[in-house]
Amino acid sequence: PEEGATSSLVLVGGDLAGDAHAYSLDDGLKRQKLLLGHTASMLTGLCISKNALLTADRDEKIRISSFPQTFVIEGFLLGHEAYI
Repeated sequence: PEEGATSSLVLVGGDLAGDAHAYSLDDGLKRQKLLLGHTASMLTGLCISKNALLTADRDEKIRISSFPQTFVIEGFLLGHEAYI
């Protein structure tokens, strides 16, 4: 969570279009937020570790983004020779 923000329960999931979404699970609210998108490639993996969101796609690429500020890209892991 951001500094000064209250903690909330969030479900993060990916879709076939390559987008990652966050869904709020607090108090029965059904809010959705687009976190990031991989360009024209389906997400094959997603992991949250501390303050980072790691996403993998079918183009052999892993993206490391800050979480919850996913517009801040920490880096890419490239050079894989198969689907991740």
